[in-house]
Amino acid sequence: MNRRSGSFESDYRPERVNAPSGGDEEFQAEVSRFNDLQDKLALAGIRSELADLEATVANLPAAIQTLRDRGYVFKSYLAKKSETLAAQWADLRPRLEAALQTQQPA
Repeated sequence: MNRRSGSFESDYRPERVNAPSGGDEEFQAEVSRFNDLQDKLALAGIRSELADLEATVANLPAAIQTLRDRGYVFKSYLAKKSETLAAQWADLRPRLEAALQTQQPA
């Protein structure tokens, strides 16, 4: 599992290229561009967003309860909707993980 609560973090970590210090700016920019492309190929941004979404879904019932404990009154169906959302996420998550695995570089 990853640092948040799910398993969207990949074991694949592209080897970062470090430009030699004192190199020219154009070379430094190309090395940076290369590293950015590697991150995109590893789907790092998508994995991060999905991990954030998973944490948000997991924390939603507690957030609703915290608001209620503070005296906020709102429709009771919100708790049920958060349960439904969690169930839908539990169904969708394995499919997303499989899709990400098929898109990941070897």
